[in-house]
Amino acid sequence: MPLAARGVQRTSLIACGAVAALLLAGCGTDENTPANAEAPVASDETVDCAAGTFNGAGSSAQKPAIVAWTAAYQQSCPDVAFNYDAQGSNNGRTQFIQKQVPLAGSDAYLVDPQRSQADQRCAPGSAVDLPMVVTPIAIVYNVEGVDDLTLTPALIARIFDGKVTRWNDTQIAAANPDASLPDLSISPVHRSADSGTSENLTRFLVAQAKDSWPYKASQAWPNSIGLGASVSTTMVGQVKNTSGAIGYVDNPDALKNDLPSARIDLGFGAVKISPESVAAVVDATKVNQKGADITLDLAYDLKEKGAYPILLATYEITCTEGLPDDQAKFVKSFLTFTVSDTGQGLLDELGYVRLPKNTRAKVRAAIAELAGP
Repeated sequence: MPLAARGVQRTSLIACGAVAALLLAGCGTDENTPANAEAPVASDETVDCAAGTFNGAGSSAQKPAIVAWTAAYQQSCPDVAFNYDAQGSNNGRTQFIQKQVPLAGSDAYLVDPQRSQADQRCAPGSAVDLPMVVTPIAIVYNVEGVDDLTLTPALIARIFDGKVTRWNDTQIAAANPDASLPDLSISPVHRSADSGTSENLTRFLVAQAKDSWPYKASQAWPNSIGLGASVSTTMVGQVKNTSGAIGYVDNPDALKNDLPSARIDLGFGAVKISPESVAAVVDATKVNQKGADITLDLAYDLKEKGAYPILLATYEITCTEGLPDDQAKFVKSFLTFTVSDTGQGLLDELGYVRLPKNTRAKVRAAIAELAGP
């Protein structure tokens, strides 16, 4: 659609038929939908469509969600093109601050000095964080013959800090008494560029394995042990192609690439990634709100039977005011769709967890307050 057409006003109805072609189970029911998950439902919500070509950048963890949301949004708003550059959270925040994009995806909310810089970029408005989706972080590995692996927080810390270096180490064997562990070197893979996924994993390690993890939580990986991967897709390739490798990626990437992921034992037995195990952590999460800015203090330190507290909340960062009218129109329209029943319903089979209803209501209200036609 030519950019001259951005002023076109179009209001469309989101319905099951509009997203059925996506093959993402966004409508109706599915036998594979977890029992306790909100079933994807048809929605009669309308979308006040924008028109034009727009760019976003940031988190690779949320790329599958962005792709699904964009395809579904375009079914009702065909005059929009949205290009998302998934080069990492810090890259997205930087592009946003530099006014290259009106919308950034980030696996960590803004903190100074970037928050102050983002506020200046949004003058006369301010920058806001809006949580859109929760995703487990999968500890993925490549060990032939080991289909089920259990790790404790301390073991994860020692492996990524180079203190446990072989797969048949007695500490791993103690957590996996029924596994046939090979005498094979462990090759840890970490993100070599600043990463929201790294920050969230290290927050978990600080909270759950402080005696084994001597570092602070950080977007920058704190040591040089093992292999480095600049982005999530590189991490996936390193793990898949390196015998003995172990790494960490968002659950949608693990599922899409058929990478096995470890179960986590917090002291109550091994727990796999599931809507139930992640929901236990989300239910214990604190929601902070200041105006339209909403952030989540995830309960990384939760010690509860059945909980899986290695996860991240991924945010959209934008301006309350200060965007050109066409960009403001698109951002408000697109974000409104992402938190609709249809938008959130697309997440289940991708490996994400939907926002809780009360949090989603807060986010929807915040989006409604953003500047825009």
